[in-house]
Amino acid sequence: MGRRYGLSFAKRRVLLAQSFGWFTGIVVVEHVHGEFRFRCYGAKQLAATMAASFNVPQQPQVLQQQGKSPGQKCPEGEGLYPECLFVVTVSGSEIVNQRPDGTVERVSIHDLEEVTIVTNDSGPTGVDLWWLLVGSKPDAGCAFPGGATGEAKVLEFVQQLPGFNNQAFIEAMGCASNARFVCWRAAA
Repeated sequence: MGRRYGLSFAKRRVLLAQSFGWFTGIVVVEHVHGEFRFRCYGAKQLAATMAASFNVPQQPQVLQQQGKSPGQKCPEGEGLYPECLFVVTVSGSEIVNQRPDGTVERVSIHDLEEVTIVTNDSGPTGVDLWWLLVGSKPDAGCAFPGGATGEAKVLEFVQQLPGFNNQAFIEAMGCASNARFVCWRAAA
């Protein structure tokens, strides 16, 4: 297949970047002319299958760690960098997002009006998925990237909201273009 498309796989490796959120990850195929990166569902399994097909070793690599300043770490010791530097917590009364610059955003659970996921075409090298939690008051709300520390707890919480649209969420997780997915709106 490589020769057909003008690629020489004489020197190649199949790498797997750390998974994005719940469903997707980045697979990297290095070859003599550079590398090819793509985001997909089931990245771990696909990387293993590609490595076996090319008869090359699969080597795990956390691509997000590149360009990281010494001493900078994700709060839980692992995760998608720099997205993991956004720390989101869910309590019984509010959702709080602490941004890397120290800014704190919050929305009361009772004031939450909308959960939206916005995607863009900047991946896999840029932050291509953002959560928007919109409150009823002008200063109430949170915006954080997919891969933020605490994202799994937010997902667990919002999926319990009556009428949460899991189909919209799944579509957002698979989208690599500029789009907006409203996953939940408060009843009027």
